[in-house]
Amino acid sequence: MKKVTIRDVAEFAGVSPKTVSNVIHNRPSVSAETRKKVEEAIEVLGFRTGASAQEQRSRQERFLAAVIPDVENAFFTAVVRGIEDFAFEAGYQMLLCDTGDSAEREGELVRVMCKGAASGVILCAADEALFDQHVRLIKKAGMEVVAFDRAPEDAGVDTLFAENFEGSYTAVEHLIRAGHRRIGIIALPDTLTTGRERVAGYCKALEDAGLPVDERLIQRSDLRHVTPQYAARNLLNLENPPTAIFVSNGPSACGTMEVLRASGLKIPKDMAVIQFDDSEWARMVDTPLTVIDQPAYEMGRMAAELLLKRLADPDAPLQKIRVPVNFIHRNSCCI
Repeated sequence: MKKVTIRDVAEFAGVSPKTVSNVIHNRPSVSAETRKKVEEAIEVLGFRTGASAQEQRSRQERFLAAVIPDVENAFFTAVVRGIEDFAFEAGYQMLLCDTGDSAEREGELVRVMCKGAASGVILCAADEALFDQHVRLIKKAGMEVVAFDRAPEDAGVDTLFAENFEGSYTAVEHLIRAGHRRIGIIALPDTLTTGRERVAGYCKALEDAGLPVDERLIQRSDLRHVTPQYAARNLLNLENPPTAIFVSNGPSACGTMEVLRASGLKIPKDMAVIQFDDSEWARMVDTPLTVIDQPAYEMGRMAAELLLKRLADPDAPLQKIRVPVNFIHRNSCCI
């Protein structure tokens, strides 16, 4: 006779496998009504927990997985440290999965995790088009998910984002007050929430100032196929090039500064620059960059806390958290 599994019990009771696990381990996070349904399903199906299965599940429940697109990006490095520190303080260990911004690689990592590597996943999607598919696989395996930085608006899971629109608006508004009327942006792909929101903030700031939105000044980089160097050169090669550039993330700022240096342009004399994200190198270059700072480490801790709350109460209402950003003025914009 086929052995009855936790998943069988979950399907019979109409709950998640995680909820069944919470009932088995007598955790207080399950309502009396749900607990009764699960216990009845266990009795009807004749489910039995073996010691080895319990031990395996116990080990699994002490791990959280963080799936990120690029650990070399200073923003994600700080986020990971925040996740790891909070998880460790709560008695968990972290499994780090770097997708290299590849949706295919992300899919492979998700399938590995579905074999029982962790009890919950903090997911920063490489490709939002595959987000729902990957989340379904994770949840079907009995794990909980928190979406971080990249996810569709109707993600269906707990989400944590920075205030991308407001941060971009603030940056462009500052450049306009400094007298700039031709402002370029090196943006993330519009297939990503962060890319769409930061471009939207850029456009709104221009519109509110009565300035036209010139699509030629919007150059997108995915850091792989379309490099920030290529995007920056496109801006400089325009018949009427910008006098200021807003760069949507740290790696793109590095590529932009490389092109400006090679072109003999000085910051801020010849080109004003603002970067979304702060980093150690942005403070230490010859002309320290004005930035929109995301509190990356704190956001990592918040994501881990959000996941642990979801593990404790799988049936709680979904949370959509927006984290404020901070404008830090340095020397790359004149004023």
